[in-house]
Parts: sequence; C-alpha cells; structure tokens
Amino acid sequence: MFGPPFTFLGPTLFLVLFVASALISALLILGYPFILFWEEKKTIEALKLVGYTITWLAFYILLILLILIVA
Repeated sequence: MFGPPFTFLGPTLFLVLFVASALISALLILGYPFILFWEEKKTIEALKLVGYTITWLAFYILLILLILIVA
C-alpha cells in the first residue's frame, strides 16, 4: 500500500510505538487498582474496579459492533 520499506527502521519504530502505547494504556487502566491492591490492601475494591473497567470496555465494543452492523 505504501511501498516496500527500505530499512528495518520503519517496522521497528512501529513496534516500539505499539509497545509504548500498550504500556501507557495498561498504566491508565491498571494503575489505580494496583495501588488499591498493593498499598492499601483493598483487594475486593481493586478487583471490582478491574471488573467494571472490563465490563464497560466490552459494552463499548459491542455498541460499536452493533452500530457497524446496522449501518
């Protein structure tokens, strides 16, 4: 689509940006539950927060899929 890559730098840059994005996303989603679990010893609250986050993400994914199917 964009032509052949001339060096290994393009795919390497893509992978580095992908890993950095995954790390930032993981810190945003799991940072506070980790603090609740590790420092404040609130295991149930941390697990609830992770569960609520997963539930909302699944809801948004299903909503987007529904919109794509209907449209």
